[in-house]
Amino acid sequence: MSPAEYERIRILRVNGLHASAAALEKKLGDKFMKYIKHSVAGIIVFPASRKFTHEDVALALRARLGGETISAGFVDFIGTSPVCYGRSESLNLDSDPGDTAELLATWGLVTQAASPLPI
Repeated sequence: MSPAEYERIRILRVNGLHASAAALEKKLGDKFMKYIKHSVAGIIVFPASRKFTHEDVALALRARLGGETISAGFVDFIGTSPVCYGRSESLNLDSDPGDTAELLATWGLVTQAASPLPI
């Protein structure tokens, strides 16, 4: 997928979700978003691609910010809620059970009571 195509249908931005998860899923298949959790940068979500691995992102972050990659996997959606799961083969790291809650908080999709906000 070209950067221009991805930009047209990207689903995340600092302030929330855009376009539809279904549009990305149709373009990229079952595993359409990847993520890594970095000790300095937090959770970074990026498009799934065979040419763009978890390791590529981890190396770039380490070179720029230092720190370490803590966990990695994929992001899928149940309805409009993101869910972190799976593992990164290139980093040999699993997703962490707390990553979904951290991603929800990072995207501003939970309140202080930790209940999802309507989208």
